[in-house]
Amino acid sequence: MTALELERRCGRIGTCGIILVDRSSEHVYTPLLYEVASGFLQDLGRVCRGELKAGVCVSFEQFRSIIGSRHIRFVRAEVVGVDHSAKQVLLNGGENIPYDDLVIALGSQSNDYGIKGIQQYAFPMKTLHEAYRLRARIHEFLERYRDGVEQKISIIVGGAGATGTELAGELGNFFKRLTHEQVLGDDAWSVQLVETGQEILSAFPSPVRKMARQRLAKLGVTVLTNTRIEELTEKTIRLTTQKETQETEADVVVWCGGIKPNALLASLGMPLVSNGHLDVDAFLRVNGEEEIFALGDVTALAPPLAQVAIAQASTLAENLIRHVEKMPMRVWRAKKTWPAVIPIGGRFAIITIGRFVFQGSLAYWVRKVTDARYLLHILPFKEAWHVWSQGARTYLKND
Repeated sequence: MTALELERRCGRIGTCGIILVDRSSEHVYTPLLYEVASGFLQDLGRVCRGELKAGVCVSFEQFRSIIGSRHIRFVRAEVVGVDHSAKQVLLNGGENIPYDDLVIALGSQSNDYGIKGIQQYAFPMKTLHEAYRLRARIHEFLERYRDGVEQKISIIVGGAGATGTELAGELGNFFKRLTHEQVLGDDAWSVQLVETGQEILSAFPSPVRKMARQRLAKLGVTVLTNTRIEELTEKTIRLTTQKETQETEADVVVWCGGIKPNALLASLGMPLVSNGHLDVDAFLRVNGEEEIFALGDVTALAPPLAQVAIAQASTLAENLIRHVEKMPMRVWRAKKTWPAVIPIGGRFAIITIGRFVFQGSLAYWVRKVTDARYLLHILPFKEAWHVWSQGARTYLKND
């Protein structure tokens, strides 16, 4: 987190104040929403939801209490604009927050590419609330199946990037386990992963794509490439290939088909590049703005990966302090390739580090260690261990 990096350096410049403004009361620290969507599906109680939540989130208020910072204040509010001349962040409700330096880290939002019905009927997977909604829908099917009301659930995941592939794998693993335990019949479920392009995980090397396809096939997930979602209704979906267009049943459609810059960027009065991202220089400073910086998905400097934002946070925090001290700032350089861990159902993952690729349970545990390292980066050891172990205990039950 940029805020924590700044807080650690505050002693160099005396008193400073860091204000975090966000609409959410939670900070999702790791992309485990697919685990939330399929976790503890036999139980929808409050205790269960609390366990799921504790495995992926640390509230900002809890975070501030844990680190004991006198410099960080969290404001739960919606940002609606920036007054450049007065150097103020404008909040919904009329309140303004003054700033000396401003960091824009708004992230991204789902991109539906204008496909009819996606906004109305698809389940997005960007927030904890959305993961809960999907979980509730699958739980409803299980209850109705037990009561003999429903005979089959058809789930389609739109978009075969990392998020869509991970989710399809987790759902396939979940239903495969229920089939093995004779809770569901072999024909009681289907999970299809739909991708417009020629390959799943197109941003990754060929060996990764091959391993992922093999794993998905083992989990019973059907992969449809060169297939476009044309329209979605409450119960059906229309798919188009190079040869034909067909309409099929779809009880649940999860949309992981792409992202775009946060819509708020267009109203901030700042320079944007052609794809709508903020135009930033090598120091992560918005071009033409001396006191405004940006990182993460709002920029177009590197792939929209969590590890990219983490790397940028360290450089940006240092540059903000250097800016205050009127010292030369550091250049942020993106790597040519970024290491990645792709969990695909159960205790299985694929890791790619440069040309080195491996898969299996070892890769899965490397993923767990990676989560722990990130938590240790933002929390003291005791609290980091508590959050990590809580998540590990909770989500191992999924697998």
